[in-house]
Amino acid sequence: MVEPIDLTGMFGEGWCVTLGRGNVVETLSGMEVDPADCRPAPTLAKAAALTWATSGVLLVARQIGKGLTLVLEFDGSTGWVGADPDVLAVLSATGGMACSIYKNPNREELSYAADADLVTGLDPATFRRWGSAPDRFDDTLRAAGFPGPDGDGGSSDILGLPPSQRAVAAMTVLTGITLTPAMFDGPWTAGPSAH
Repeated sequence: MVEPIDLTGMFGEGWCVTLGRGNVVETLSGMEVDPADCRPAPTLAKAAALTWATSGVLLVARQIGKGLTLVLEFDGSTGWVGADPDVLAVLSATGGMACSIYKNPNREELSYAADADLVTGLDPATFRRWGSAPDRFDDTLRAAGFPGPDGDGGSSDILGLPPSQRAVAAMTVLTGITLTPAMFDGPWTAGPSAH
């Protein structure tokens, strides 16, 4: 197993990463960002520094592959937009799949939606699962070294990772998309979510 990217090392104790099928504007619109409020920025730092006269949670997004958008947010004080089951349902209804992971100082969580349904959630610290089909990916996760939902089993590769990196590894297992540092470089589109 390739060691998953360390988003906590990159962004600190509070962040949410969402992957959705569709282009940047479609994905941000599904996260309640008005396309008229979207602004381009050449780097993540410049995107994060943008401000708007209206209030809202800043979302920054970029296309990381054909029909695949990565959205990043840093302010979870009112809840993470990308982790909201209703938002994931909207994103997955149009793109077939949406997955988010977030980290607060005391919690990490993964949510995976398909066809407008929150299929499974995973707590990467306890390995507890929930959703409409919480066991759908159990075999796939076990094959990748994750313990079962009761915490039994698991490889030392997975168990030796901090929970935030376990969440990244689980996102890779469920989506087939490996997050890399290069995905966070380059131009971004930013906008405030009304969510």
